[in-house]
Amino acid sequence: MYRIRNFGNDRQCHSLADLEQTLTRDYQGKSVSIEYPRPSGILGIAFVDVTVEGEIQASYGGRERFNLAQIAA
Repeated sequence: MYRIRNFGNDRQCHSLADLEQTLTRDYQGKSVSIEYPRPSGILGIAFVDVTVEGEIQASYGGRERFNLAQIAA
């Protein structure tokens, strides 16, 4: 399960497809964090920006396109 966190506008998603659709539809123009389960059982956090066009980018670094597959459980 994945959880999008955005200052009280939080949402849970059950799959990567659901996560991507929710981000691009409901979080355009916002910066959010995504909680995801790691194989060790510890929660991981990814920080992303969703552009007004719906592209998901890494919040830090070169602001490259964020590949959601890298957080797949």
